Amino acid sequence: MPTNFLSEDQRRRFGRFAEDPDEGQLAGSFLLDQTARRRAMAAKGARNRIGWAVQLGTVRYLGTFLNNPEDVPAVVVDYVAEQLGLDPAEFAGYGTKEARWDHQDQIREGYGYTKFEFDQWFALARWMYQRAWIGSERPTLLFDLATKRLVDKKVVLPGVTVLERLVSGSRERAEKRLWATLAAAPTKEQAAGLQGLVVVPAGKRLSELDRLRRSPRDITARGVGKALERYEALNTFGGTAWDLSAIPPGRLQALVRFARAARAQAVSDLAGDRRLATLVAFAAVMPQIAADEAIEVFDLVMGDLIRSSSTKMTKQRLRTLKDLDAAAILLRQAWIAVCGTAADPEGDIRAMLDTMDVGPFHAAADTVKLLAQGPDDGAEQMLAARYNTIARFLPDLLKTFEFESSPAGEPVLDALAFVKSLKGRRRPIQAWEVPAKFLTSAWRRLVFPPPPMPVASVEKRALIVASTEALRTALHRHEVYVEGLRKWGNPNARLLNDTAWEAARSRVCEELDLDVKPDKILAGWTDRLDSAHREFADGLAANPAVRIEQQGGRDRIILTGLDRLDEPASLRELHKEVEARLPAVDLPEMVLEVDSWVPYLGDFTHVSEANSRMDDLELSVAAVLTAEATNVGVEPIVHDGVDALNRDFLVRQARLGADLPQPPALRLRRGHPAVQGRVRHLVQRLPQLDDQPQPDRGSQLIQTGAEPRHVRLQETDRRVIAHPHHPGGPDHGLSKLLTATPVSWSVPTRTPAGVSLGARPMCIARRLVGGAAHRAARAGHHERYRRSSSSPVGWERSSMPAVLTCHPGS
Repeated sequence: MPTNFLSEDQRRRFGRFAEDPDEGQLAGSFLLDQTARRRAMAAKGARNRIGWAVQLGTVRYLGTFLNNPEDVPAVVVDYVAEQLGLDPAEFAGYGTKEARWDHQDQIREGYGYTKFEFDQWFALARWMYQRAWIGSERPTLLFDLATKRLVDKKVVLPGVTVLERLVSGSRERAEKRLWATLAAAPTKEQAAGLQGLVVVPAGKRLSELDRLRRSPRDITARGVGKALERYEALNTFGGTAWDLSAIPPGRLQALVRFARAARAQAVSDLAGDRRLATLVAFAAVMPQIAADEAIEVFDLVMGDLIRSSSTKMTKQRLRTLKDLDAAAILLRQAWIAVCGTAADPEGDIRAMLDTMDVGPFHAAADTVKLLAQGPDDGAEQMLAARYNTIARFLPDLLKTFEFESSPAGEPVLDALAFVKSLKGRRRPIQAWEVPAKFLTSAWRRLVFPPPPMPVASVEKRALIVASTEALRTALHRHEVYVEGLRKWGNPNARLLNDTAWEAARSRVCEELDLDVKPDKILAGWTDRLDSAHREFADGLAANPAVRIEQQGGRDRIILTGLDRLDEPASLRELHKEVEARLPAVDLPEMVLEVDSWVPYLGDFTHVSEANSRMDDLELSVAAVLTAEATNVGVEPIVHDGVDALNRDFLVRQARLGADLPQPPALRLRRGHPAVQGRVRHLVQRLPQLDDQPQPDRGSQLIQTGAEPRHVRLQETDRRVIAHPHHPGGPDHGLSKLLTATPVSWSVPTRTPAGVSLGARPMCIARRLVGGAAHRAARAGHHERYRRSSSSPVGWERSSMPAVLTCHPGS
């Protein structure tokens, strides 16, 4: 096995800056939070300060330190120096200073990075060996996974040669163990037979391996027989009896894929245990594949027979339709004549018939009997005529495979057992012997012909064809299966066994937030199901619109359609009143409102450091969540006058991934019952507040109960309302829209009676993260804004008046 599998370009790029980082990568790795800036500024001199910060970003970005810290792109130095307020030119000469080694030690100690020493080498080697044993991943992929694992665990990357040799050694040890285990499975006689698979017999052009690995291509009755012969030939090697449970299935499949794709000569040229291991894997896995393919050919052949029979039936129906129409017209005329005579009080039907030539009417009745079809008749009659085709492969199919079934497939299994017992039987089949539960009404008429046939007679050919069609249908439904197969096997066999489930139970239940013991939740579901059944049973008898009828031997629920009820005028008026009272809540407001109930936005952390914090981070995260959820991009969110809304790009890159991180999602899930209780808030529709007489500047209008109150605010509280993010200050129209929501870290506000509002009043206008809404607010427009797909900027003015919201108890 080659030790060096990386190209020269891959080795050169490892642990180096192959290209300049883009804006997202700079924000993700080279952004300095308050702690990082403080530590960098603690270094002596501008050169060391920039160098310390550059090395921190380098180990975040590359996973390792550079021998010469100056070997970084200029854009990195500029980005770091700008954050520190220093000149990038001061960085020159840092790579020659001994202080760089001290800085690396400080970064490792302060941010939890460790050197790649023996403990890390042993842990990585063990992980690589386990992964190489389980799967057959390419060495380059395993190299990338090992690099990512070291970076995630904050282990400084070793040299490229060290990691490359570790990958090669782990794969080599795993493959040698695999080959030795497989080579020891067969006996000497079986091993000799396997070695003969790659030998080309005299006078032939293909080896036995070439013949057996080729999938069936003949989709005919003869092709089914050939596929069954191939399966039996593969079974002669005894591969199904070998105990290969210790071998990972993925490794076996990889060897089989190689044996099926490579030339027989290439397999023969493999050395030692590897050749025998490849042939053992082929002989152990290929019987299952051949069995699946044999049943697949049976399915395709039966599908062709059913389709051709249906097509033939349709054509015959079209050809005989004129004869059926003529017979129906003649019988109608006869019936009209009979009805006319019967309606005459002096009419004599018998005398009328004596004067008529009834021969044509008898012929017409025979024509209708021959050509007319029942409502459930299909192509069964034409399919029954294909008995000779089916009889060529059905006996071998039933002999080769041991079919099993679920409870729903037991009637089909009973029918197949009865069909197998008919081989060599000459005495007539009695109707009471036939397991007829699987027969449809159309097949039942063909299997049990009506008089003048003998009463107890059974049409054997129709029974065999019906059983074969039922087998195909049951195989598709997995009601009948062959144990051990992948496609046509038992799907329940792939479920976890008791031991595997017990090992995974705690982890799965924790991820789903469920109790490990299911008794309590099962009891609740049992009670709900029982009450639902009882309620349904009680209402079924008293509901005239529901009835149960038998169709095709099965009970079916028939629901009578309900007549449309006109909406009364009072209901229409109620709809208008309710719609007028519903608040026009924007999505950004909703995100921040939910955070005030369940503070999940604080759980978002920087991708590189879990303890890095930023001022007003919650507003930035809420803005990015809104942009991602509405798919409007970052442009409507950016607001140059608000620092929190000017960091949206770095927050999206450094704190948000493809999915909601686990801590915020878990907090939301656990806080759901509390949110349900808090949502019962009072919504009061008010006229435009600018038209109302305003109190003095020291008070604000807040709905705290059945009627509005004026709340006197202290200077500290007014400063909260006149937040720098707020565009208009306390006198602006938008500042009159207050939402009293409990937030643990806010400044308290109290009513004159001492009733605590429990939170800082949040001006909805300054919490709108849409850029268009902010720009309009700064210009003095205080109308409500809402999302609009037709508006060029994505927002439009809403005619909804101002809405004041307050939770109970505030």
